[in-house]
Amino acid sequence: IECQTTDGYPKPITRASVKSSLQTRYLDAEESSTTGPGTYHYKFKPTLDDGGRIDVSCVTQQYIGSKLINAKNDVRESVVNFPPQPKQPMEAYPEVGKPLTVHLLFRAYPKPTMSQIQWTFTPANEKEITYNGDNLPDNFRIETSSLDDGFYDISFIIRNVTEDLKYKGQRIRVNNGVGSEDYYMDLDFDRAVWTALLEKTRTEIFALKEKLSIKRKLVRELKRRLNIITPEDTTQRLENCQEYTTHKSTTENFVIPQEVEEDEKIRKKASSVINWGKSWF
Repeated sequence: IECQTTDGYPKPITRASVKSSLQTRYLDAEESSTTGPGTYHYKFKPTLDDGGRIDVSCVTQQYIGSKLINAKNDVRESVVNFPPQPKQPMEAYPEVGKPLTVHLLFRAYPKPTMSQIQWTFTPANEKEITYNGDNLPDNFRIETSSLDDGFYDISFIIRNVTEDLKYKGQRIRVNNGVGSEDYYMDLDFDRAVWTALLEKTRTEIFALKEKLSIKRKLVRELKRRLNIITPEDTTQRLENCQEYTTHKSTTENFVIPQEVEEDEKIRKKASSVINWGKSWF
């Protein structure tokens, strides 16, 4: 970056800055060198965070003591381009007969166009087939979206996964005019089968746990009721009823009240259910 100043008094202080969407970087005197009166060169090494449009400024300031008396800021717009950045292979677990979407998240500037995205299939022992993103077969589709800070998301969509895809390697080549990068798509059909089976098993286990939970709640409730209706309570009820019955003089004529009979039935039934419930746990 070259900044030029004319002579002045007090002697002007000159420095350069670079402003991107993420940060502003100042290049101080230690990073600059002069090649002539009033001409300064500053070294700027861009990073990925500087990608895209940037503002380059030459700032000139004059001070008397600590008081700023004059300032000038000359701004120029520039662009930092960089090619698509490498990524690990994309992994996906398709199922035959179902749709599949695989996402590729990467950084680049400028954004690649649809025609600069190539989807290549490499069948075993056969010639590979390459399609541009704007000229795909009906069963395939590509969608792109721009994110922040130079990131892009490309969605590779297979509307209906077919059996022959098991035997085809897949490569994605992205070119944005600055450079290109190859990305690989690894389709693991075997894991998809096991994942589906595992999910089914999990569902069945969850349903069984729900049933067991209901049974535990039933046992707890029956235990609670059983603690209320104890043999001692029943005996006391019999004594109370016997005290007030009109047939207390003759025991053979005594009739057990219906509520006591029902309590005894509940107690016996609860005991049997609790024993049955214990056999489950």
